[in-house]
Amino acid sequence: MTDSTNADLLDRAKNGEEPGVARITDHQRKGRGRQGRTWHDRPASSLLMSVSLRPEPKVAPLVPLATGLAVVHTLRSEFLPFDDALEVGLKWPNDVVVVGPNGEVKKLAGILAEATATPAGLAVVVGMGLNLDLGPTWANDVSAEVAARSVDLTTLVGADRCPERDELATMILRSLSDHLKSLDFDARSLVDRYREVCVTLGTSVDLEHPAGPVSGLVVGIDDSGAIVLETSTGVRSFNAGEVHTRRAP
Repeated sequence: MTDSTNADLLDRAKNGEEPGVARITDHQRKGRGRQGRTWHDRPASSLLMSVSLRPEPKVAPLVPLATGLAVVHTLRSEFLPFDDALEVGLKWPNDVVVVGPNGEVKKLAGILAEATATPAGLAVVVGMGLNLDLGPTWANDVSAEVAARSVDLTTLVGADRCPERDELATMILRSLSDHLKSLDFDARSLVDRYREVCVTLGTSVDLEHPAGPVSGLVVGIDDSGAIVLETSTGVRSFNAGEVHTRRAP
């Protein structure tokens, strides 16, 4: 148990610890999500893991996308290749989601990357929380909205096929290593693979952006990982924000 695996590794990086360290816990008291949100978990219900990295600054913005790809690749190759009714993909920028047969989208995992300066240069700590087995009463601990849009791996594959936390962590870390190597020598190819699994492409969205809300059709992901929207004022790119699928009026 710890307050935050990301905070732990950020502190270590600032103090000069070498990169390549993974921190795994069964519960976080002060877990964090994107956009300043709080990440809620129940003890022993999730894979909660952070990894410290030292990427080249020019590719550092793509580390969260590479991490999302690593999770999706692991789930597709190891656990969910058999069910054509379910699509595991990424909601921009890096929420791991499952799309059901009726188009309903549920979140399986969240990813948060944070950068900091260290004595040896830029460090990036990327953390993830993946729902393994939330249990029958977990919805009592969260809002109805969060409960409705969340899912766990046990529900998707069954208790007999759901891996142990450490086993899944090992699989994801191996995949992440492969994707980071790809990022070093062919970042464009990695973004191409990201586009293939991004379920946000082609959808109409409302974007919560630091400069203000924007609505439009998602027409692309550029080579920097930014989302490209066709808006009422033209085609625009955004490298930050939270997207929400627009509901029909």
